[in-house]
Amino acid sequence: MSRVMENGCDLIGEARLLFENDEVGKGLEFLRKALSEYPYVGGYEQIETLCDDYRLMLDYMKKGYVDSQRGEQYKKIAQKAWLITWDMEHEWRVRNNSLYVEALRDCAHLNMSHSFIRSVLESYVTDMAMLSLEPANVAKVRSEQIRQGHYEFISRLFSAIWTSGRWTVADASFYSSLMASPTIDTFDAAFLTGAICIACMEAFDLYKFKALKDIYVNANDDRVKQRALVGWAFSLPAENTLGNGLLQSVADDMLKDDAVVKDLFELQEQVFFCMSAEEDNKTIQRDIMPTITKNQNFKIIQQGIEELEEDRLQEILHPDSSDKAMEELEMSFKRMSDMQRAGVDIYFGGFSQMKRFPFFRKMANWLIPFSVEHPDLKIARDKLDNQQFFNILLEHGPFCDSDKYSFALALSQIVEKMPQNMREMLNSEESLGATMPEKEVCSPAYIRRMFLQDLYRFYRVFPKRNDLNIPFDEKRLEDEEGNRGGTYFFYLSRLIGSDDSTKYSLLLGYFLLKRKRWGELSLLLDKLKLQAGKEKDFLILSSYVSMHQGNYIDAKEFFEDILDIDQNNYVAKKGLARVSILLNDYGKADSLYSQLSIQNPENKSFVLNRCVALLKLKRIDDAVGILYKLYFEDSSDVNVIRLLAWGLLWQGKLDSASKFYDSILEGKPAKDDYLNAAYCMWANRNIERAVELFRRFTSFEGVSLIDELRNDTELLACNGITQTEQNLMLDLVNGIIC
Repeated sequence: MSRVMENGCDLIGEARLLFENDEVGKGLEFLRKALSEYPYVGGYEQIETLCDDYRLMLDYMKKGYVDSQRGEQYKKIAQKAWLITWDMEHEWRVRNNSLYVEALRDCAHLNMSHSFIRSVLESYVTDMAMLSLEPANVAKVRSEQIRQGHYEFISRLFSAIWTSGRWTVADASFYSSLMASPTIDTFDAAFLTGAICIACMEAFDLYKFKALKDIYVNANDDRVKQRALVGWAFSLPAENTLGNGLLQSVADDMLKDDAVVKDLFELQEQVFFCMSAEEDNKTIQRDIMPTITKNQNFKIIQQGIEELEEDRLQEILHPDSSDKAMEELEMSFKRMSDMQRAGVDIYFGGFSQMKRFPFFRKMANWLIPFSVEHPDLKIARDKLDNQQFFNILLEHGPFCDSDKYSFALALSQIVEKMPQNMREMLNSEESLGATMPEKEVCSPAYIRRMFLQDLYRFYRVFPKRNDLNIPFDEKRLEDEEGNRGGTYFFYLSRLIGSDDSTKYSLLLGYFLLKRKRWGELSLLLDKLKLQAGKEKDFLILSSYVSMHQGNYIDAKEFFEDILDIDQNNYVAKKGLARVSILLNDYGKADSLYSQLSIQNPENKSFVLNRCVALLKLKRIDDAVGILYKLYFEDSSDVNVIRLLAWGLLWQGKLDSASKFYDSILEGKPAKDDYLNAAYCMWANRNIERAVELFRRFTSFEGVSLIDELRNDTELLACNGITQTEQNLMLDLVNGIIC
């Protein structure tokens, strides 16, 4: 669903939802109300006609007539009204949205006839080809004139496309064939495909949606194909809307090819990488950049890292410091390189600060493919003497198109102040640091990732972004009506629902689990419940979500269902053991942790958790015996010491327990260590020390000493502490003296 706007489209959006939910009468009422408040949105006659038809249908039904076509007629009224809502919402934007108004002013009076657009785009290719017949000096001047005029045309056409209203079958057929045509420049095709993407993401259109599918299927250039795929995916509505079956048929046509489903899966993962750009930038600034900046006695060259003249005194005092610094630096660069290969947007933090050039005031320039010949780069080209740097940037620069423009524009401002040798270095690949191999740059996955990064910068940094539907806005993932269309998480769309997509959906689930995106994972599992509710992977993912949400009873059921399928499943057995402790089923926990300890004798946590269960089962001697064995194996393990001290406290061996608690308190005690140590001091009749430790415990936020005492009454009683003494101790801790 398109974004619900505050000042006009709220009623229209509500009406659309009503039509989608088969509430036609109420929807028509909302549309009439919208027209009364905003008459300029149009559609009055069409709506009145539909209202007349609906009233007639009601009248016939009231009179008891049986009409076999009633259901079909009802559906047709809903479909027609649903389409009208898009036209009305578009008209509202055209009149009220400043970005729309600006774009429409830019493309005013542009001839939008199909034949004219095709003629202009094809003539540009012909005109540029004919320049090869001209003398070099004439060709240079003439080419700049042609490019300047052509850029102005395609920029206006970009504005016209993304602000266009609902398309017809003819529009979809024309633009899809044009973008895939070998007779126009692929640069133009990629740029204008981006405009169709924005248009369909801004306001869903069945025929723009179909056009994007046809472009993806038929285009030969991967830049065009991948832009179309991104736009198509981001435009997917949550549900199958009232589109005469066209929407489902378009989706089915795309998803019948497993390669497409796989591409969509990879695209969805890339989107999440993109959206973590700001968090990843914090990681880079915190964990990686300090290592790089402190090692100033190195420089980066094409062949790797080269050491500068060494600091002799440092070498004498710390002979191995140079090797260590080099190793740290190489590890830092390797980590950044690995992050980039994995899909992380490592340049967002730096380049998002470089979008203040006048170049970026124009919306089209955020999504235009990088070109050495862009008219706005003329000054930069002149200052850099020749175009070698731009060619390197175009072919091997590891940046998205938007960042390439930022890089070039920023460099043009400082290049004249640079020494000649540095200016010469710009014409070598070393100037960009680690460049990308041609094979990777040309891969569909890389091209798709770069366009996603362009989109992400546009929607995150463009000054007028709030006038648009922002697909990366996590708040739009699930609105109050439960609609999840037109967002970054397109895999939630009900239109993606084949057996092949289920396989990839489960893989996506593990990806989300690894990145701890619990909200999205929960929504994905909700969608998969009917398709994969009994599959082992679905149950595993569901168990993790339930554990995260604290739904331990549900988690227990999921783990048990997994073990019914695979009785030796390690993940399920470990999870069921953990949830058994959380649900106070200590007998089951003891049994499971005993099995896990035999399977994995090296995993000490299983033994410790079994000891927790034994202590809870009051099998104190069994637990203490195991814990003493662990202590003799490793006397420094604080977790072993903590449990052993607790067991000794239950046994009433207070002197031994006190020694262990003293060692815990000398280190880095946890909150509960103060509580348990206080019990031990109290039982040993060291009351002043007990009061001091209780006060340390109560200094932590959210604790309640009285609740803890009530929970541990049995332990205290074992050590001769009565209820009366508990009441007195509370007064001592609270400083109450009558």
